[in-house]
Amino acid sequence: FLRVRFFLSVLSDCGKAPLNTVSENTNGTDATAGAWSWQARLHLSLVDGHVCGGTLITNQWILTAAHCLQIHISRAWVVYLGRQSQNGANKYEVKRSVSEIIIHPHHVSYCPSVLSCPVLSCRS
Repeated sequence: FLRVRFFLSVLSDCGKAPLNTVSENTNGTDATAGAWSWQARLHLSLVDGHVCGGTLITNQWILTAAHCLQIHISRAWVVYLGRQSQNGANKYEVKRSVSEIIIHPHHVSYCPSVLSCPVLSCRS
């Protein structure tokens, strides 16, 4: 019973950032810096730009769409977590390099909707 109760209490906090004071952003209202720290910005250093988004699913793994990762060279990627704007950093932002890219072995590159969930491993 205690394990189930603990599990349910953890679930009730899932997806709630400590800095998030509102339930949603509407009408172009800016999010509070650091409020959505599990949101990842995938940045390809070869072209110096934003490519796709992703979601932090553990302390070092990010889930994204396979069609975002046409370049499978891990050192070519940088991940920004908690970035509020594409135009610059904030004090809550975390920058990580990518140490590994795992794409599902049955992913079909010409059909991005099929098994399109690669995982990136980040290092500090």
